[in-house]
Amino acid sequence: MRDTNAIEKAIIERSKQEIAMIVGNFITDVNTQLRNKYNECSFYHVTHLEDEDRQIPVMGSNELMRVLCTMLEKGHMNTMVNKKSKELLNKLDLI
Repeated sequence: MRDTNAIEKAIIERSKQEIAMIVGNFITDVNTQLRNKYNECSFYHVTHLEDEDRQIPVMGSNELMRVLCTMLEKGHMNTMVNKKSKELLNKLDLI
């Protein structure tokens, strides 16, 4: 890595991988504990809590994975990157 920008990109990529692993585990649980056990449902509606008319149709596990990862990345990426950056700086004993 040549500069801090490359380090930040690596931290972002690692954070995306962490979110993908969490979502992947969740989808595996949904598949094994719900879909395989009770039915083969592969179509979901993500519904707004305050307005049931606002829905996002989601087809299959891959699309569900993409939607959940995107949602969690938008909600957590900045704080994940900040925390991981601080942890790295502490390990390097620079601050």
